[in-house]
Amino acid sequence: TITFTGAGLNTTAPLNPDGTACITTTTLETGTVTAVYNGDGCLSASTGTAPVTVKQACRDCKRNGVTLIMEDCTCDQREHSHSA
Repeated sequence: TITFTGAGLNTTAPLNPDGTACITTTTLETGTVTAVYNGDGCLSASTGTAPVTVKQACRDCKRNGVTLIMEDCTCDQREHSHSA
């Protein structure tokens, strides 16, 4: 298993067959996530960290009836069309 702590996390997830672990959360905060693998009979223990930045969610932006790509909660000039 992998234990994820920091940035509002404190959870353990099993390893998938491909050697990865995935979690879903609604409590992620800006900070640093630490992932700890305790090892087993074949693999050594390891620890990794990654910074996390949480930003406010943006709403869709439309210009001339076309949905635009959002970056930092402002309308980007690159237009993005959607089919129905």
